[in-house]
Amino acid sequence: CPFKDATVHKGSLWGTGVKQYPNRVYVGPPGWNMGLAPQAIEPFDPTVDNDFVDLADFVLQPIDVPSAYDSDPVVALLPTPGPLLVLKTSSVYGIYGTHPSFEQTLVANGAGCIDLRSAVTVDGVAYWAGMRGIYMYSGGQIQDITKGRIEREWQSLMRGWDAGTSYCAIGVVANQLVVSLGGLDSTGTGGAKVGPDSSNPTARTFIFDLNTRTWTGRMSNMTARYLSSSRSKDEIDALLAVTDSRQGRIVDLAPAFTGLKYTDRAAGTVAAASPSDAAGSAPAMEAWTGAALAQATGIEGEARFADVVLHANLCDSATPTSSLALTTAHGEGLYEQPTTTKSLDAVTADTADRVDRFKRRVNRTGRLHQFRVSMSTTDADNTKSELPEVVMSFRDNRRMT
Repeated sequence: CPFKDATVHKGSLWGTGVKQYPNRVYVGPPGWNMGLAPQAIEPFDPTVDNDFVDLADFVLQPIDVPSAYDSDPVVALLPTPGPLLVLKTSSVYGIYGTHPSFEQTLVANGAGCIDLRSAVTVDGVAYWAGMRGIYMYSGGQIQDITKGRIEREWQSLMRGWDAGTSYCAIGVVANQLVVSLGGLDSTGTGGAKVGPDSSNPTARTFIFDLNTRTWTGRMSNMTARYLSSSRSKDEIDALLAVTDSRQGRIVDLAPAFTGLKYTDRAAGTVAAASPSDAAGSAPAMEAWTGAALAQATGIEGEARFADVVLHANLCDSATPTSSLALTTAHGEGLYEQPTTTKSLDAVTADTADRVDRFKRRVNRTGRLHQFRVSMSTTDADNTKSELPEVVMSFRDNRRMT
């Protein structure tokens, strides 16, 4: 099976990516044990079974999508409760039916897949990344989950996409969709300077909350070339990654989202996630919210970013040395150009929960309203860095709300 991608859909093995047939997918009979010929009966011994004479018994059924000479090659396959999705570079097809009778139909044009590492199905929902957006297939419909949210930023990043060196990986853990993008050509990504990168970005990782259907932030100090969502019965979800910073090692990113890790998987023992990485130093962290928190849009869209109330828990086991730098970004409105930022008081480490309130410390107007937090410490004594709650107040200048 010389496949680049393979999956199981409705009990059958499906594969694609044979170099000589870039538009072809292959399917076997349901429940087939690949160690046997499709019609063989166990126990099967090819040295004595006289019926084992035809290698054609092992040939999978080929299906050209939509034809053998289509110029749009297949990138990945995704199973769903409905059709098998065949993701091509600029289109999506669905294959319906059961072995050996199948039908195919065009599901969407322009919603193709850029990287098979970005194509995953979790809990019956399919996700993948394309040049114009990040897509979700659920209930028989394709949705662009970047539309009206991070759409402009994503498309700016895609201007630096190099099919030979760039990569995009997607994984799901604890109802969080993680999208890791890297290897971009920085000469084309200048329009994406809305995140943590002060220069033209070459990489970015996004986080999407599947419950609230909102983009909750970015991770600027982690990129993953490969992500694998692992869900096992009676075990905490794992999100396994191969990252640029730790090549050759598999890292479980789940503690960053669940706050828990296994200390003994065999015994099912669970403990709080360790604050330290393998080098023994607490990791740096930088997070940015969306860019339009007040949702003030249009030519009259102006809102005042009034204040921020922050519940922070930043603890050291010894002498407190850690701190969080808090900044707001605002502007791009009728009365304030260009974008400006305002630094709030830093949150320093102690040994208990604390509430930091910046009453009327922001008081800036515009359409861009963003909250940013940066923790640059690598102090090994840092034991906890939490932001359980951030409350921001806005005043709509038109509606006086």
